[in-house]
Amino acid sequence: MTAPRPRIVLLQGAFDILNYGHIRAFKFAKSQGDYLIVALNTNELIRDYKGREPVMPWSHKRSMIEACRYVDKVVAAREFSPLKLLKRYQVDVYVLSYEWEPTKAAEIAYMKQKGGRVCFSRRFRGVSTSAIKATLLKEQLDAQSAIVQSAVTSGRDAISGPATSCSFSGTAGSLIRRCGAPSFSIAITSGRPGGIVTALMSATAASPFVPRP
Repeated sequence: MTAPRPRIVLLQGAFDILNYGHIRAFKFAKSQGDYLIVALNTNELIRDYKGREPVMPWSHKRSMIEACRYVDKVVAAREFSPLKLLKRYQVDVYVLSYEWEPTKAAEIAYMKQKGGRVCFSRRFRGVSTSAIKATLLKEQLDAQSAIVQSAVTSGRDAISGPATSCSFSGTAGSLIRRCGAPSFSIAITSGRPGGIVTALMSATAASPFVPRP
């Protein structure tokens, strides 16, 4: 007796910062069939439809997703539409989230026409790529703010006269390593008795922060 053909499931996405919500989506998708294919958007595609640089190399994301026990195969999604992949891999179940339903009419119609299934994966509360990015951005800004405040505080002792201007330059090696930013400039103003202190800080990879008159 011939064994039944495994039900093939396909899920497409960018998965730019792999997180708990993505793992839940993989688990849900796998529960809809026997063999889960993740169509991972290429970085070229991400640049095209998101209008920004991807966070990680495509090969790194592929390796992490392949390590997930719910995933059987990872393929490159070079187009926003997975229609060609649905046909190439003879997909039985197409999984997507409700937010993409308006843009996937052709794919949904194809799956229904061939007798396949379309399943919608819900969004999982409390976790999102945007929230993770916001947390990392806040950490970066807090670190930069602390460096600026330290530089300004150190420079006040070197400033004399009723009206003053002072600049600070140097490196934030640990910040650069932590945030991946090669340089940044921040202009701030703060009041003090007798005048206004204006500080311009430029972080480079050259020397530690020192006040420069």
